[in-house]
Amino acid sequence: EKEPLFAYPIDWDVIEKHNILENKVKPWLVSKVTAYCGEDDDVAADLEKFVLARLKAKCTPEDLFDDVKLALGSETELFVKLLWRLLI
Repeated sequence: EKEPLFAYPIDWDVIEKHNILENKVKPWLVSKVTAYCGEDDDVAADLEKFVLARLKAKCTPEDLFDDVKLALGSETELFVKLLWRLLI
């Protein structure tokens, strides 16, 4: 279920303090986005940068879901749920 996961409060101060986006999320993001985008390195790189920028802006999981739905299609919910689990 995504509702309880998405409702969990993110401590963005801790994420910034411990550089979690760079150290933990970015490597995961690179592997997942590459798997979703296949051989299109430019699209993968753009999506990685976009998702990291949205996270740095402290977006909600619902907003991120809407933002990447066009690029990820049916994989969007799983992608955002896995990503959110890294953050909490």
